Amino acid sequence: MDCGVETWPTNGFIDAEEGTQFGARIIYDCFTGYRLAGEPERQCLGTGEWDGFAPTCVRNGKQQ
Repeated sequence: MDCGVETWPTNGFIDAEEGTQFGARIIYDCFTGYRLAGEPERQCLGTGEWDGFAPTCVRNGKQQ
């Protein structure tokens, strides 16, 4: 099962070294000056979807 490519968060990026097949993990990170709001990692499920929710990148010092 393939979960497909996830969209990069605004002001961030995704490391998808493991690919997009069942069991693969993707790791989110943010550019300098931003921090991750949410879980940094998601896993491809047998349903063809990524688990959880995509995090966002917020500017450092800004409240959510």
